Amino acid sequence: MATSPDSASSTMHLMNKNELIGGIKNKLNSILKKERNELVKMVIRQIIKDIDHNIELDQDWRQFELHFDQVYGDFMNRIKMEFPGLTPQERK
Repeated sequence: MATSPDSASSTMHLMNKNELIGGIKNKLNSILKKERNELVKMVIRQIIKDIDHNIELDQDWRQFELHFDQVYGDFMNRIKMEFPGLTPQERK
């Protein structure tokens, strides 16, 4: 499997983002334990659920990208080099 500096950078960025989001999730869980207002608790639970879903999507996308690159010869990295202005969302 070929890796490029861009791919390594993307992976590191994703890990940092997920670490930050995980920290936010931990703080929300801490607040949730102390909160008495049921409406606020419900909103916090929904935010935590959204965070979990977002992290899962990131992990799924990274797995897909790695597998796709293996099958199609580093396709995603070639797209990144050919069209450097594409955002991560546009590449997906």
